[in-house]
Order: sequence, then structure tokens, then C-alpha cells
Amino acid sequence: MHICHINLASEFYGGENQTFLMIKKQIEIGIQVTIVCKKNSPFALKVRNLNCKKLEIAQFLFGHISSLFLNFDMIHVHEGKALYWALIQNFLRKKKYIITRRIDKPIKNRLFLKIGYRRSSYLVALSNKIKAIMKLEFPSQNIEVIPSSPEKDSLDHHDLLKLKNITQDQFVIIQVGKLLKLKGYETSIEAAKKVKKVIPNVHFYFLGDGPQESNLRRLINDEDFIHLMGYQANTTSWYKISDIQIHPSLQEGLGSSILEGLLNGTNVIASNVGGIPDIIQNNINGLLFEPKNAQELSKKIQYLYENPMLTEKFFQNNKKILKKFDINYTCKQYIQIYEEVLSNEKIK
Repeated sequence: MHICHINLASEFYGGENQTFLMIKKQIEIGIQVTIVCKKNSPFALKVRNLNCKKLEIAQFLFGHISSLFLNFDMIHVHEGKALYWALIQNFLRKKKYIITRRIDKPIKNRLFLKIGYRRSSYLVALSNKIKAIMKLEFPSQNIEVIPSSPEKDSLDHHDLLKLKNITQDQFVIIQVGKLLKLKGYETSIEAAKKVKKVIPNVHFYFLGDGPQESNLRRLINDEDFIHLMGYQANTTSWYKISDIQIHPSLQEGLGSSILEGLLNGTNVIASNVGGIPDIIQNNINGLLFEPKNAQELSKKIQYLYENPMLTEKFFQNNKKILKKFDINYTCKQYIQIYEEVLSNEKIK
């Protein structure tokens, strides 16, 4: 089995990291892989050391000419631009392809985009919310839910000790993700100011960079308990020293940083949107609140602060819930789909 994974994104977000982790696992278990990616993109740099063929393209048309020399069985599409590439390969070389969709928004009303989805052999959704959106648009298509898998970074004990020294005697709350409007940082800041009145030793640490940084600095103003820490290459130490992780997104395909937090034993409070309820069951393994509701978020933080015994309950329940997100399990699910697509092709 030889799978061609395509990701032509110019940036490196959660979807690109999930693509990288899945490809890495597939190579580990012996699947032959080719990667098509944008030349010198962050994703291209990330996959360069993987033991597989790579085609870095700078120009779409010449890339297709180069791809004629690649021999693979089928294509796995991981983002929007990659779908157009796969569609052309399907027309030119009759190559079958599947699509993984990671965002919980309606599919744009573009002719070739819709054709691309309809011609795919399988659609994979990260969450039930995404599946419902695709099922409404493409009711006759095969659609399966396969979630992201969390990554457990190795723990840097020097880093951990340093953070413990910084945060000693603090009640630590973290938020992990790009500084984007849809990540709900404005709600976090509003909630933080309310929480400070009832938990004097609370400190909020925002781990990420992005276009909203200047706006968030303005909202934070001179509050010395809210910290913009910038991008963090390894967040494991932060999960280990935090009391709570908040995730107040306005929309979310699934929430890979939530999974990473749970894997590292962190209490999570998240907004009840998109695919997040596929991970967090309210008061079972974490807490949910309505998006943009800073008052409710602040109350949930206070509730966890006043009921520390919930930590053990959530941790034990997460051991069971996280099994379906394990990368060994999700990798097997993808392989089953590949085999089904390829076996159907042989029958024809």
C-alpha cells in the first residue's frame, strides 16, 4: 500500500501537526508514503527528516508534471488546496482519493470544490459536528468520524523546574493556541478579571502568537496576572504546572490542544461548540460553558478551584475516554478506509 499525502498549506497550525503525526505513525508501521507539500513551507520543513518520498512544489502546474513520475496507489487530502490537486490527479490518472475535513464550517459554494467532494471515495470528519455538516451537503457519500490524536511531548525537567519556580504559590490557568479572534481570548481576559476578585493568587498564561496580539495587550492593559507568553515549542511542562486549561473557542473542529491537556492530566474548561463535546462531557471529564460567556467561564473556574476533588474524578474518566483518540487506533481506522477504497477499485 502506497499513500500520497497532500498538504499545501502555507502556515503550520494544528491540522498540519496532526497530518505530520499520522504520516509519521504510518511510516513507523510500514506503510509506503509520498508527501506533496508547498516548497519551503513550515510543513515541508517539518516532514523533511521523515523516511519517505517528498515532492515540494513551488508552482501548481509544474508540480503536476513532476507528479507524473510518482507511483502511488491513492491520495489522502488534508486541506483545501490539496483537494484541487487530488481532483486533477483523479482526472489525469484516475487516482482515488479521500478527504479529511478539520473545520466545522459549511463548505463554500464553489463549483470545483463541490465536485471535488463528490468525486472523493471517502470523507473523514474530525468530529460528529463536522460529519453532520458534510452529511447535509453530501448525503450519499461515505463519511466516517476519525478524531485527532494527542501528542505527548517528552518532559523537559529543567523547564518544569523553572516554571515551578516562577509559578509557585500561584493558581495557574493556561490557554494554548494561536492568538486569533475565533480562539476566544477576549472572553478569557474578561473572565480573568472577574476570577481575580475571588481567587487573589490566580495567574493566566496565554501560550501562542498571532495577529490578535496587539489587541489583546490593549485589553490586558496593566493587569500583571495575565501573561502573553508567545509561541511555546513544547507545552508539556505548562500542562504539568497548570491547575486549569481553558479553551473558549467560538468554533472548533475538534481541539487538539484539549486532547494534549487531558493526556497530561490537566483539568479542562471549554466552550460548548463544534467538536469539543466529542471530547469533553460536562462534569464527567471536564466542564463546558457557552461561547462568549465570560461570566459562566469565571464561575466554572471558581467551581473547580473550590472543588479540587474533581481532578481525580476527571483524570480517571479521561483514561477511558482518551482510548478512542490514541494514534494507534486512529491509524488503524484510516488503514481500513484505504483498504476499502483500494479493494473497491480492484473490483471495478
